[in-house]
Amino acid sequence: MAFTYELTETIDPSALRDIVNNTGADIGPSLLVTGSYDAASLPAAVSDPVIAVTRDTAKGTGTNLHGRAAIRGLLQVTAGSGGFTKGQRLMPEANTGKAIPWTVAGGSNATIIGIAQQTVAANAVGLVEFNATGQFGQG
Repeated sequence: MAFTYELTETIDPSALRDIVNNTGADIGPSLLVTGSYDAASLPAAVSDPVIAVTRDTAKGTGTNLHGRAAIRGLLQVTAGSGGFTKGQRLMPEANTGKAIPWTVAGGSNATIIGIAQQTVAANAVGLVEFNATGQFGQG
């Protein structure tokens, strides 16, 4: 009998935060955000410190600019250009809020957001062990 293991998203309720989106554009679910909980936005650079992963859409216009985000856990994250492979370190893709493999030129810095737990294609959602809030590495 073969052993099978199925991953499922796991979020400790104490890891959920409300975020406020003041960017003027919606921030969709399963995207990386930077800034602060009361002024969240998509990372503009690979070195921006990522604070959380969105759980729902944080509207950018109207009267309710709030959304929910998780600061740690086995989370659904959208893959950026080229997708990612299980076991890879991941970093933010600039201006999209998506995750891409951590590949940095020597002497450059990039945020490490976690480790891919699934292999997914670009724009697909995959599970990531997100536990590296504010961490970065140098190539």
